[in-house]
Amino acid sequence: MRWLVVLAVTGGCGRLGFGEEHARLIDASVDAVDLTIDARVTKVDPCAATYTTKYLGSSYKLYPAAPWLDAERRCEQDGRGTHLLLIDDSFEAMTVKNLASGATIWIGISDRTVDNYFLKVTGQVAYTGQGPSPALPGPGCIDVDESAGTAHEVSCDMMLSFVCECDFMPADPASY
Repeated sequence: MRWLVVLAVTGGCGRLGFGEEHARLIDASVDAVDLTIDARVTKVDPCAATYTTKYLGSSYKLYPAAPWLDAERRCEQDGRGTHLLLIDDSFEAMTVKNLASGATIWIGISDRTVDNYFLKVTGQVAYTGQGPSPALPGPGCIDVDESAGTAHEVSCDMMLSFVCECDFMPADPASY
């Protein structure tokens, strides 16, 4: 599709209080400019092609076991807007449960920056109700037992499978 935009510059400025010299310079300038814009719109999916499980605006990929921080970094390597899974509703939880085949997986919540102050990897405060059980002294990361649907605070050094979520929400390293 082609667009034609025509801009006209007229030399009436001498009547606005500019001197005769300025009016001659403006009259001698460009009378019209032709600008052609060739705009092609294509849909770009910024999520890696290997993110095949989808729910609403998110795409997901299951990875093998790694410590929590390595898992988050691996997700971020897949592109801006990709991070450890953040479950927003029960339908998303079911989608991920099927992908993870009921395994215990890392999710993108931890209290690594301030003990007992849980943040999502995208920087928002994570509402956890009474908090995950059991609570650990010191920093911890959250896992989800997909078969039971329960969250726990565990050592971030544990080796767990993880799901990366591509939802265009960039991670905020200050939150972990």
